[in-house]
Amino acid sequence: IDPYLRKLIFMTVKRSKALYNGEIIGIESIYTIIDGKQINIPGKTEELREWGRRNELFCPCGCRANLRLAAGQIRRQHFRIIKPTGINIECSYQEDNEEDIISRIVLKCWLDDKLGGTVESRVPICRIDNEERKYEFSFLSEEKKIAVIYNYDLSGVNDEKIATLENNRQGIKIIYVVNATNSEIDGYQYPEKLMKIQNRQGYCLLLSVAGFDYDGAKLEALYCWKNAKGVWERTIFSSGLLKNFHFGYSGELFFGDKTLKSILDDHKKQIEEIIVRDKEKEREKQERAKKEREEWERARKEKEEQEREREKRKEQERRRREWEEQEKIKKKAESLENEEYIHFLETDLSQQERPAYWYGKRYVKCKFCGKIGSEGLFYEYGGKAAANIGICKECNKNDPRAKEELRQMENGIKRPKESVQNSNVCPKCGGQLKIIRGLYGNFIGCSNFPNCRFKDSL
Repeated sequence: IDPYLRKLIFMTVKRSKALYNGEIIGIESIYTIIDGKQINIPGKTEELREWGRRNELFCPCGCRANLRLAAGQIRRQHFRIIKPTGINIECSYQEDNEEDIISRIVLKCWLDDKLGGTVESRVPICRIDNEERKYEFSFLSEEKKIAVIYNYDLSGVNDEKIATLENNRQGIKIIYVVNATNSEIDGYQYPEKLMKIQNRQGYCLLLSVAGFDYDGAKLEALYCWKNAKGVWERTIFSSGLLKNFHFGYSGELFFGDKTLKSILDDHKKQIEEIIVRDKEKEREKQERAKKEREEWERARKEKEEQEREREKRKEQERRRREWEEQEKIKKKAESLENEEYIHFLETDLSQQERPAYWYGKRYVKCKFCGKIGSEGLFYEYGGKAAANIGICKECNKNDPRAKEELRQMENGIKRPKESVQNSNVCPKCGGQLKIIRGLYGNFIGCSNFPNCRFKDSL
């Protein structure tokens, strides 16, 4: 960086605090309230100027540059660096946020107003307790045993600092105040820093300022809580001008004629009612959702059942149509078969020169009863000029004519050779005839041999 520019920046940075005798002096220390009016403390202002003239005020960054209390407008007081003899000083001080400075000024005025002008600022804990840690009370009234810890942002809030300051041997009651810009919390996340304060104090105090005037500063009391859905919410249970908040005899903070604790207790009851109501609504919502799911499931099952019934009826209808189609085909086949059968009877079975076959089976007509059937129903059949004529088994048993004819055949009246050759039935017992290989050659014999000894030559 250009040396001249560095010098210019170094010279123009406004400092809200200075280092004196090893301790930090804040610009807020020169402000107070008298008869409701915000003024500079003449003695303190002059004291700081005298320290500066004696070169006893230094930059708090540790660069050892000397500071003076600026004599500018009363509400724009600050520490400025005096013209250095060289430019070799390396200063790391960064200008404070203006709202942070104003907040400290109005808090100092408020505490002087409510505690009687006995308040110091930026008091290290080692002054009142045997503690080496570099923690400090933002404001302290040793007479009233009340201290305020102020945080412009929440980065300085930690358990060790809170525990160290609260465990002081003097029994000093601590009030925690944060800038109002920290009030926004993510409803889906646990507000960790705010809850560190709330767990100690019971609530959080949010300060907002409007310019340098103490009269315009506002204070809000915030309570963080988790609703029925588990989402973090915030409730401002008390809000008003800072000057309308005051302290009780035991250090309790009041707003009007009620303590913040009692106001919060009333709001907690309302919060509990809200949580109970929301839980009931959530339960009703879940029950409605459950009923809707059950109704949807029932409708789905009904729809599936109806679909199955439709598929079943469609399948039944398909089978019925198939059956009807098959019946039509069957009837048509039977009709054709009957026509063929009749044609068979009229052509094949009526002639006697060759055996009549229907679908691989031989059919014969009985000469006595006229029955037509397959050869297995006949006792004997076939012969010259009677290839398809025979005697059925029923007639063989019951018709005397058939018995007489068969008796004559057994007594030597041999049937024509063709009758045996053209028949598979034994003329003596009705058994099946077959070709038998004998000692002197093949011949036709009965399958019921030796009970039946009928035979014929080929």
